[in-house]
Amino acid sequence: MKGGVAMRTVLSREQQMKCLHRGFFNSLYVVPTAVGPREMVAHNENKSNLMAAKMMVVCLNEGVTLVQEEEPTNTLLSFLETLRRTGLNNFSTLVLAADRPVTYFEYPIELKGNYQLEFPGGVSEGTEDTLVTAMRELVEEYGLDGEHDIVQTAPLVTFPAAHDAGTNAELYTTRLALVRKPARPPRREGIIPELCWFGPLLDVEQYLFEQGRQGVVIELLALGMVFQLGLALHGGWAALR
Repeated sequence: MKGGVAMRTVLSREQQMKCLHRGFFNSLYVVPTAVGPREMVAHNENKSNLMAAKMMVVCLNEGVTLVQEEEPTNTLLSFLETLRRTGLNNFSTLVLAADRPVTYFEYPIELKGNYQLEFPGGVSEGTEDTLVTAMRELVEEYGLDGEHDIVQTAPLVTFPAAHDAGTNAELYTTRLALVRKPARPPRREGIIPELCWFGPLLDVEQYLFEQGRQGVVIELLALGMVFQLGLALHGGWAALR
């Protein structure tokens, strides 16, 4: 807990035993208060980096010719221009299914499975730049041979996140990546290949909503990235004015 008393020094032993989940960086506790039980995130002393990155992958479909600007750059405007010139119906994207157990609910809820749909990503290591993190995680979780398989990247949005299951990252950087190879998600780090989805880019929003209605946990960050990309392709709020 930043800017306040170190939570681990004020929690009683009994309260510490009620720890619901120990993440890589933080621990989540339920603490009784005058108005009822409240969740509390306590920062673990031996970790300091709370930055993470996510990468939404856009894959050029087989047999399609990529059309770009004369000198494309790794900017959002240039990336969007590549999508528009080539045609949005000529791209696919990957949605990972990963083991992210739900640790706590105050009310009964029916889940289809104890996994989460999300995009490739992970926590920065040490002082690692989030772009480096995003590229590394993309190669590992999408199933590329190396960074040389990545044609173009672009920043999407960076924002703080108060709590993220499993890692408790506090600052997320999200990006886009253009590749030419179909997804080959590995069976590692909780990824469940047979439940992953690789389909048309234009169908990803509908797919996520349908899975959510069926009781599958959807990472809100993934939905936010999809919404952000869709809005950017329409020119953003400035164009709508």
